[in-house]
Amino acid sequence: MISRNPTALLFAYMSLCIFGVLVAGFGHGTYTLLALAGAPFSAFGIPFAIVATLLQWGALSFLRGRYEIAPRYFVAFLMLHYIVAALLLSLRSSEFADWKYLRDLPQFDWLLLTVGFGVYVLGQVSIWKSLLTHRPTG
Repeated sequence: MISRNPTALLFAYMSLCIFGVLVAGFGHGTYTLLALAGAPFSAFGIPFAIVATLLQWGALSFLRGRYEIAPRYFVAFLMLHYIVAALLLSLRSSEFADWKYLRDLPQFDWLLLTVGFGVYVLGQVSIWKSLLTHRPTG
């Protein structure tokens, strides 16, 4: 499975979603965290980014554990995730490339943003570790 504990991964990314919404400040902050964690579905807009951040990682972990889907499909999804996230965060026309708002974030939002990025990175490390050490059954 993607994570040895899908519930922990779901909880981590639920926390990340909450942090992302708070840092977005209901339109007065930055959407960078939601763009990153919700990619590739973030490409469809902010509501999709919120839902994807909330659900996609736990759902992938559940599906992998339940149906023994080949790791190559998850690697392909992760590559798509990273490419879309990089594009969303770098293209000037993207509503998520709002880096200019970072300098105006309140100190507490900086804390949430930093912790959120940390949760994202730890989640990704957990996913890759599980994929690389997975032994197929049967």
